Amino acid sequence: QIGKYPEGSATLVACSSVSLLMEECRANLSSDALVSLKFCLQDPRGLAEALQLEACGTMVQILSDPSQNPEILMEALHNLASLTNPPPGKEEAIEQGAVKPCVLLLRHSEWLVQAAAVKALASLVIHVKGKKQAFDLNVVDSLVDLIYHNEPTVVIVAVRALGSVAEFKKEVKSTPQDGVYRAIFDVALPQLNTLAQNEDRSLAKAARDTSELIKWRP
Repeated sequence: QIGKYPEGSATLVACSSVSLLMEECRANLSSDALVSLKFCLQDPRGLAEALQLEACGTMVQILSDPSQNPEILMEALHNLASLTNPPPGKEEAIEQGAVKPCVLLLRHSEWLVQAAAVKALASLVIHVKGKKQAFDLNVVDSLVDLIYHNEPTVVIVAVRALGSVAEFKKEVKSTPQDGVYRAIFDVALPQLNTLAQNEDRSLAKAARDTSELIKWRP
């Protein structure tokens, strides 16, 4: 419980907990270890230490086994989202292959895993390499499905992630494939138009912004 508070996170980090927790995640994986690591990542020193200890690669390895307990998958995704908050973390995670398991877990049967996956993916697709990898893995279909999700917290992150991936179209410009790219994204527009009228202002704005990115033409 101590790690839930800023002072607690700092105390955990000062006690060399990050290195110990990383060892446990690799040798004796448990959801408790992942949760404790999550608290350490809230401290800037803990985050920096985890990145030095190649925590991104460890989380990717965990996520690459979709048969893992859903709670473990969820906590590993939460950690990946934290680790990829700074740009170097994004680059490291993408190099370690983080995009693919995140995309696959968007289809997980547990909605809490889906929610964690779309949050982690939204962080990765801010980077141009993340956008391309996600697009090539057909992430648009999964994200379009998620903008119809019953959970608002899933919907708004999926909308923003879809917008980030849509920015990849700007790299295509007026190539022979441009029409194909347009059609893939345009299927989201009816639901985005509906969401743009939502009483939740943050969701409505995200939907409008993503619609504009999809409609963008060179």
